[in-house]
Amino acid sequence: MAKPVEHEVTTLQGFTKCIEDALAASRAAFEGVADAPEKVMNWYRGCGKSIEYKLKPGLYRHPVKTDPDELLVLEKRMLDWFRRRSVLYHALRPAMEGNLTNFDYLFFMQHNRVPTRLLDWTENPYIALYFALTSAPTTPTEDAAVWILSPTSWNQKSLGKQWGAKGPLSLDDKEISGYAPKLTEEPSELHGMRDESVALYGVSNSQRMVAQRGVFTVFGRSTSAMEDMFDEKGYPQDALVKINVPKVNIASLLDSVLSVGFTDSVAYPDLEGLAMEIKRSFGFDF
Repeated sequence: MAKPVEHEVTTLQGFTKCIEDALAASRAAFEGVADAPEKVMNWYRGCGKSIEYKLKPGLYRHPVKTDPDELLVLEKRMLDWFRRRSVLYHALRPAMEGNLTNFDYLFFMQHNRVPTRLLDWTENPYIALYFALTSAPTTPTEDAAVWILSPTSWNQKSLGKQWGAKGPLSLDDKEISGYAPKLTEEPSELHGMRDESVALYGVSNSQRMVAQRGVFTVFGRSTSAMEDMFDEKGYPQDALVKINVPKVNIASLLDSVLSVGFTDSVAYPDLEGLAMEIKRSFGFDF
């Protein structure tokens, strides 16, 4: 099987061309397809270490546990703990007026850095590039990268003919039940989860998520990273593409990104983001 196609860019202009080319390929793949979205879009994820970092969610990075059943039981127990102990926190009070589902809690957990089966993506390629370049070490040891995901191609392969080319899932789609957090630790229920990850529109539960144009992939029982799953399961070529930024070009490309307005306070529209922007502007280390 083929691995994801990789490109190398050193300038903002080169990055933009890669983004445009990938978008054109994704749209061409579904031109004239009856059930495709009206406008096919791509999603993006930036990482500061192109080689070391894998497209795998926090739950599946546990230092000891690797068995899917153990990890799904762990998720259930962490979710129960979070649900019990988060009631009095101010950020959750408005949401408490409604009936939160386990999926709702999962998104709150992800936002507050509890390991889940969710992996964050963005609809904005320049936000992804900002994250890739700012998360690289001050003295880079390897290239940075931006991954491009076609949620339409990915879900068509993951969900099969019954889903077709309809694009990302939403929480209202019946297919999402195959990825819902488990209510019991019974093996029969644990084994009922689907295997392959899918692209999903999530819950916009914070100002940051709105600013960052946040979207997600939710993983099933398979603990393989998405780039490995792409290879193992034979995903379409346009489903996953990788853009590498050589480590020697990270600083100069970051300066370009910041100079055109994709700054810390844009990605983090709060006082923490403003503080990050001030520190960076006046030469302080992070």
